[in-house]
Amino acid sequence: MRTIALLTIMTLSFLGNAQDYTWFICKTEKEIRNLSDSIALNAKRDFKFDTMQFSHLETTAFIVTYSDTKDTIEHTKLNVAFVKYMKGENKDLEIPGVPEYRFTSVRGRYLDLFPFWQKFINPKANMQNISEKKFDEIKISLPEKKFMTFRFSVTQDLWRIRMIQY
Repeated sequence: MRTIALLTIMTLSFLGNAQDYTWFICKTEKEIRNLSDSIALNAKRDFKFDTMQFSHLETTAFIVTYSDTKDTIEHTKLNVAFVKYMKGENKDLEIPGVPEYRFTSVRGRYLDLFPFWQKFINPKANMQNISEKKFDEIKISLPEKKFMTFRFSVTQDLWRIRMIQY
C-alpha cells in the first residue's frame, strides 16, 4: 500500500512537471532522485535504490542505480545517468555558471523501461511494435524554437532510453 501511495505521489508530481519536459533537467540532487525514482517505480519489477553518485571515471556524469529486489542471480539493475552542465558559464569572462543535471539515459530491460516511455515520453507508443522494431524515437518541441529528441532502443539485450538532443 505504501508503494502505491508513493507511486501515485511521484506520478502526480511528474505529470505536473512533465508538460514542458523541463523535468528532465534537474537543478538539485533531490530532483535527480525524483526523476530516477519515477523511472524505477514505473518498472515491471520491484526495484530498490542502491546508489547515487558521480561516476568514478568522470566528474560530470552522475549515476543513480537501482537493483531488482527479487533477482539474486542475474543482478537486474536500472542505471539512470545525468550529465552535469554549468548553465550560463563563460570561462573567458570567468563567469562560473549554475550547475544543472540533464537526464541523458536509463538502461534496463524492455518491460521495465517501456511503462515510463509510454507514460511520460511517448503516450502513443505501442509495446508490440517497438519490441519488434527494436527502436522508437520522438522529437518534442519546446518554447524558443528548442526541442528534445528521445530515443528508445536496444543494444546487446539491454534497452536504453536516451535524450539525444537538447
